[in-house]
Amino acid sequence: MPEVGRLILKIGGSILFPEEFEPNEFSEKIKQLSDGIRGVWEDSSQTKIVIIIGGGSWAKRYIRFAEKIGVDGFTRDIYGINISRMNADISRFLLTKYLNKQIAPDIPKTPEEADKLLHQYKIVLMGGTYPGQSTIGTAALVAERVGADLFIILTDVKGIYKSDPKKDPFAKKFDKISIKELKEIVLEQEAKPGTYKLIDLVAAKILERAKIPTIVIGCDNLTCIREIVENYRKEKLEQIYEFGTLITY
Repeated sequence: MPEVGRLILKIGGSILFPEEFEPNEFSEKIKQLSDGIRGVWEDSSQTKIVIIIGGGSWAKRYIRFAEKIGVDGFTRDIYGINISRMNADISRFLLTKYLNKQIAPDIPKTPEEADKLLHQYKIVLMGGTYPGQSTIGTAALVAERVGADLFIILTDVKGIYKSDPKKDPFAKKFDKISIKELKEIVLEQEAKPGTYKLIDLVAAKILERAKIPTIVIGCDNLTCIREIVENYRKEKLEQIYEFGTLITY
């Protein structure tokens, strides 16, 4: 039975910071997240977690605005990174109320900083790090740096599809997908600031070399984190497929 001593959670900005952003809804999502984490700790109290938060609709809106007035792509990436860090910090603020002193008080700017904080705290929150990649790329780098046992990517769709399920009603979900197939899909995507879809090529290459067990899921209630980790530990793949897609190597 695989143990999960170090867990990486990448939470899409669209989940916590959608277009219609309401404080009460945000608070409920963070409460769900805290309940899910407590559940993971009930099964394995030593599990340490890094949570990477995406930029969400606010970042995309700001990046589109900057593009229209002529701001270059590198700088637009920096804007997106800064917004994702603000998202991480406001998430940290509220999560601390539920999980008290378990959480690092700072938002790291590099995977190295995240690794150092993880030696002192059970939970570290962060946003983006480097231009030219999405926060999933950041999460993959952090997963490799800290020696993650499991990498969970939470999105607003239920896993990985060949085509966009929001546009294609016949899009078929993969229960599992090889890293080679995933890279082929990634290469077909547009790579502009604020337009990264599921995963970028940087993340795919890092996952390929590090072979980090990775699950891409979509669930309405963030307490599902406990169930995903439990199913992974018990090697119940069929239950994982119900939530999303397993990346294989």
